[in-house]
Amino acid sequence: MNILIDFSQIPIQKMGVGVYGLNLILNLKSEQDIHYYVLVQDDESSLDKCESDGITLIKIDSKKYRKLIYRFFLEQFYLPYLVYKYNINAIHSLHYSFPVMTKARKIVTVCDMIFYKYPALHIKSKVLYFRFFIWLTTFFADKVICISKSTQQDYLARFKVSPELTTVIELGKDQSYHPDIDRGEVKRVLNKYSIDSDFILFIGTIEPRKNISNLILAYARFVAEGYCNRLVIVGKKGWHYDALFSLINELGLSDNIIFTGFIEETEKPYFLAGASVFVYPSVYEGFGIPVLEALACGTPTITSNISSMPEVAGDAALLVTPESPEEIYDAIKKILLDPILRTELKARSLRQASNFTWDKTASKTIDVYKRVLQDA
Repeated sequence: MNILIDFSQIPIQKMGVGVYGLNLILNLKSEQDIHYYVLVQDDESSLDKCESDGITLIKIDSKKYRKLIYRFFLEQFYLPYLVYKYNINAIHSLHYSFPVMTKARKIVTVCDMIFYKYPALHIKSKVLYFRFFIWLTTFFADKVICISKSTQQDYLARFKVSPELTTVIELGKDQSYHPDIDRGEVKRVLNKYSIDSDFILFIGTIEPRKNISNLILAYARFVAEGYCNRLVIVGKKGWHYDALFSLINELGLSDNIIFTGFIEETEKPYFLAGASVFVYPSVYEGFGIPVLEALACGTPTITSNISSMPEVAGDAALLVTPESPEEIYDAIKKILLDPILRTELKARSLRQASNFTWDKTASKTIDVYKRVLQDA
């Protein structure tokens, strides 16, 4: 059985789907009857150590194929050629789009339905492109993997297809996220970014759906009441972020907020371990990996009461209405002023986080490969 996994869809700076794709492949188990071919861009080095008797990397020109227009030709023409060349039985596309005209079975991961539910929060060209391919899964995919029950419900509500087309495979967290992270290393990493005091933390791409503006409004009230905790925002700039920086300037908070930009995955646990509270008030998530990572570190967490976030957080976080800066503010204040609550949340968070591992994600995905090919 030959499986082709299309990792060429994954950006070089990994957030969300990139973390998912990388950890899925890193946790694939060698099995006698399966050989994995992984299509990667030639500027991608994170998978080099994976190549083995059971995994073959196929590298392509990143200067060309990181562009969306060329990606279409890669998927629709070059992937079918690879199917023929390597006798591929099934293709797993990790990020919505997939080759339509190929004899191989098609497994597609739909990470979320944001392009349908909140199209105004994304770049128009990507909205059109990915909506088209998500729609095509209803005709051509042999199995659609949804990364949460929430995503599965959104998919089935939009498309009147048999629920059997979909399966839920939740994501996991790396073992580097745990509650006993070395405090000396935490201090060293934070000093690198000039963070030397207690802080409130957000991690994620700077884009509208992350709802950072309402976090800023909540934080402004926090500062106005004389609290000195800084707000640290970790993540690369995405799109439609100009209004956010204008809001910060209008509120006079430029000196209170630290933007680190994109950081490497290896540094994220130290930020979470050092934070007084982690706040993730997104309006929509397919899963919400940062919430799970914060729980795994035992960091008191606040997240939204909608979409997939309650599914990931369980009873281990304070849930707020993301449209309400007042609720976000109240939750932050409650955690910072109540040591008993912080202790309770830590105990709950470690229990909740233990339910999600990348090993489970990979094992369930392999089961999908086998079932799809058995049904062929």
